[in-house]
Amino acid sequence: MTIDVKTEEDRTLIYIKSKIENLSEATLEISRKLLNAPRCHEIEEYYWNLTGDDDTDSELTLVGMMTDETCITYEDNILEIKVVRKQ
Repeated sequence: MTIDVKTEEDRTLIYIKSKIENLSEATLEISRKLLNAPRCHEIEEYYWNLTGDDDTDSELTLVGMMTDETCITYEDNILEIKVVRKQ
């Protein structure tokens, strides 16, 4: 797994890349849906600490609510996730 974080003047970009065998299309679509939850500024500070909980669906939704843009691709058993958070 590779994780890169790039901070720019007006945003932070997080790139995640990993080899995952046989990731189902259903799992991929659920992940896309959860990570693309609309950003919700008013809950960011309060809920950030809850992302360590065991409920993956809720965690992904919380991450989606704290970011502005997410792009997920899966090709040749390589999963790539790009997350953008504007300042």
